[in-house]
Amino acid sequence: MLYVLFALWGIAIILLRFDYKNRSIRWLSGLLFCGGCGAIAILIGEHLLPFMKEHSYSFVLQSILYRIQVTCSGFSYYGIPYCYILFSLYYHPKFINKRWFKFVPYVLSLPIVLMLLFTPVYPVTDVELYPVLASWSVVYVILGSILILTKREELPNLKRNHILTSLSIVPTVLFVLVMNYVLPSFEIYRMWKYNTWIVIYGSLVFMLAIFNYGFLGMQLLIERKKLDITLQAITSGTAILNHAIKNDAGKMRLFGHKIKSYAQSTEQKELEEDIEVILKATSHIQQMIQKVQHQTHDIILKKGNHNLKEMVEESIKHAQPYLKHIRVIHSVDESINMICDKTHVMESIYNVVMNAIEAMPEDGELELIGYETNQHHILEIIDTGYGINSNHLKKVMDPFFTTKTKDTMNFGLGLAYVYNVMNRHGGSLDIKSKRDEGTTVILKFPKVKVKNESY
Repeated sequence: MLYVLFALWGIAIILLRFDYKNRSIRWLSGLLFCGGCGAIAILIGEHLLPFMKEHSYSFVLQSILYRIQVTCSGFSYYGIPYCYILFSLYYHPKFINKRWFKFVPYVLSLPIVLMLLFTPVYPVTDVELYPVLASWSVVYVILGSILILTKREELPNLKRNHILTSLSIVPTVLFVLVMNYVLPSFEIYRMWKYNTWIVIYGSLVFMLAIFNYGFLGMQLLIERKKLDITLQAITSGTAILNHAIKNDAGKMRLFGHKIKSYAQSTEQKELEEDIEVILKATSHIQQMIQKVQHQTHDIILKKGNHNLKEMVEESIKHAQPYLKHIRVIHSVDESINMICDKTHVMESIYNVVMNAIEAMPEDGELELIGYETNQHHILEIIDTGYGINSNHLKKVMDPFFTTKTKDTMNFGLGLAYVYNVMNRHGGSLDIKSKRDEGTTVILKFPKVKVKNESY
């Protein structure tokens, strides 16, 4: 049972450490805490109390330990199904934006309150309590499992993440339900001793998921935190570099023009041509450093109420010279108004559109779809281009990663910039793509109450 305790509480700490603001993670951590309390109750009842009785420890100390055992057992029996159903509701957030949902945790706690008021806290003391306990616990766990398993994810990385999360949590809780609630209702006791094996299974799946594929979005969170740190470092570095290069390039241009004037006045044609090469090189350097700084500088948002369809149409208009060979379809709900920074959002859309155009050098179709869900305004930008290799898909948002070797002014910062803009808006950037099947870029903006004034 020591392994069960350390495994469950250890995983709970890891989950909270990475994303304590996530409500589904908080409820899952509560579930794991309650499971760990069950392990403590067993350790006290099976080992500590018998040892203390055998060695005649004081009655007061034994009473204190017994009270701890009863409390931990209560947390375990009542907390596991309660935390599980609430975890599943937040994990599959179909109802959480409904006004009545805020009362759900209180309503779901009623069976616990009634049992605490009218029955002993510790079910082991009365075998008739197990059927009562199981009557609502089974319902909670079954409904929670259905909610988790029926959640659907579109993106491949999120789909894999969801599968591993489900494999880790659902079988573990169902097994505990049978061993701790159902079988004791049929007077088959002490089956909790087999819970160690299912906890080992669940923790192994968790470790595999978190370090390789993701668990409750944590792998994605880790990757994006790394990207945030990288962008911050690049922002600081390019600001310093830009200042230094700009000053030196300015000196080179100043003295270059002086030398060019001297070459012209003395009719030194060859020297004039050489200086012109130097001036063009300094101009090119300045353009490159300005482009890098533009796409990595610390973004300050100036938000206002803007229409998504108008922003999409304006972004397409800017890209129109490059769209002659491409069929453009856009179906954006004209009623979608967002609180956002219009300049940065349009620049982000333009970046994604230009990437799509470059992926369709001969011909193709570009589709932009804008719609709403309960929580987000969503814009999907879909192209029929050559797609992205699976080994490149995880790297496309990394700063300076690019496969466009022919474009000397492309630094692989476009999607990193878009990610930064979405991150500042509290939204997300997701990409799904297959080689030779095209690419879909999904921009998700959180819904914010629309105000008339800008801020």
